[in-house]
Amino acid sequence: MGRYEEALPLYGRSLAIWEQELGANHPDTATSLNNLAGLYES
Repeated sequence: MGRYEEALPLYGRSLAIWEQELGANHPDTATSLNNLAGLYES
């Protein structure tokens, strides 16, 4: 949809929540980080 500016803070918030709840080395945290990287790539 091209709404990258709106998506960026949401992906960042999601990553922060996963890191807080599961830790930096959890697979779900890595998935969230990967999703954020995909947004930057787009």
